[in-house]
Amino acid sequence: MPELRAVWSEPRILSLAVDDEETSDIRSARLRLDRELDGQAAGNVIAAEACLLTVLVAILRRGETATALRQNTSGNAALVREFRE
Repeated sequence: MPELRAVWSEPRILSLAVDDEETSDIRSARLRLDRELDGQAAGNVIAAEACLLTVLVAILRRGETATALRQNTSGNAALVREFRE
């Protein structure tokens, strides 16, 4: 998927603040992942993959939010620059 290329093309900083909703999703998925990795059954493997997908989705959603904020901010920066001149 071309949309995922941007995810891997450059490093990103991800805030893991305690009060973020996405952070709680990532934390709970990580705890579930730890539990699932203790088991060897097929169900444990599938559940571990689901936990990893949960983390990936949370990261992608945060990336979409950051991109939207950057686009909004860049528009405002151009406006400010125009008024300064």
